[in-house]
Amino acid sequence: MNDILILASLLPGPKHGYLIKKEAGLILRGSELHNNLVYPLLHRFERRGWLGRRKARGERGQTRLEYFLKPAGRAEIVRKLERYPGGESSDAEFYLRAGLFDLLPAAARARILGAREKELERLSCQLLRMTSELRPGGYAAEVVDYMRRKTRFELAWVRSLNGAAARGRRREASAARAPKSGKAGRSARPAVAAMSSSPQR
Repeated sequence: MNDILILASLLPGPKHGYLIKKEAGLILRGSELHNNLVYPLLHRFERRGWLGRRKARGERGQTRLEYFLKPAGRAEIVRKLERYPGGESSDAEFYLRAGLFDLLPAAARARILGAREKELERLSCQLLRMTSELRPGGYAAEVVDYMRRKTRFELAWVRSLNGAAARGRRREASAARAPKSGKAGRSARPAVAAMSSSPQR
C-alpha cells in the first residue's frame, strides 16, 4: 500500500521527498514515513520509469530535488489500484482505492465494490452469529453492537457507491456504442432526420 500512497501523492504535481513522506504519514494516521522506506521506493520508481526528478528552488532559496509523476507512473497507479487484495485486513486497502476511484474505469470500481460488499456481508453474518451463540454481555456486547452498526452503515454506503458505479458502466458502454461524429456530409442519415428522431427532453 505504501507504493500506491507515494505514487498517488504526486498526482497533484511535483513534490520533494520530505513533503511526500509527511503527507503519506498523515493519510496513514501516523507520523511521517521513515526515510529508509520512502527514498528507496522513490529511487526504485525512478529506475522503473514511473517518476522523474529535477532540481527546484525551495521556499528559503535553497536547491532541493523534486519528484514528479510520469505517464507510466500514473498507469502503474491504476494497475495497482485494480488489484484489490480483499481479505480480513482489507479495510485500509479498500478505503485507499475508494479515495482514488476517480482514476479507475467504472467496471473496475464495480468489481472492487462488489468484493467489499461480500466481505461486509460475511462480517455481518459472523457478528450476528456471535451475538446469538456467545451472548456477550457488558463491554463485549457494546463492542459487538458497535461493530454491527458500523458494518451495516458501511454496507449501505458501499451499495450506494456500487449503484453509482453501475450507472457509470452503462454510460461508458453507451458512449462506446455511439457512432463517432464525422465531417459534414459523411453521415448516412440526413441531419434533419437525426434531429427529428432524437428523444424529447
